[in-house]
Amino acid sequence: GVVFNVQKQSLMHGRLAGVSDPVGTNFTVHVVGQDGAQLADRFAVKNTRTTVLSQFDGLTLADDASMLPGAVMAVRCRVSAVVPAGDHSIVIGDVLETVPPLAPNAWVAPLRYLHGSYVPHGMETVPLGKSYF
Repeated sequence: GVVFNVQKQSLMHGRLAGVSDPVGTNFTVHVVGQDGAQLADRFAVKNTRTTVLSQFDGLTLADDASMLPGAVMAVRCRVSAVVPAGDHSIVIGDVLETVPPLAPNAWVAPLRYLHGSYVPHGMETVPLGKSYF
């Protein structure tokens, strides 16, 4: 399964968790590598003047729109539950497939976001003055 948080002010919240019954809604999680901050930032907007479709402007998609350019993989999912959590919602999804299909023992260092900034691969500790709680 897939679990992630969506801020209630974000555009994606309205698409995934803000509908009357989100269970069963299909979505795709795109995993970007260490050089994918610009692509990740493109979809992390809170601006209500931006539309979900305009976030794709200028991107060249494959014919089947299976994966965003610059992504190292995509995980196609279906919402199984949404749990309110303060100013976020926790979205829980069932994995339907990966694109491309994962090879045995395949691994790519994904871009990670922690405490308001991107974290280089290998940084496993919390910066001083920061806390997970």
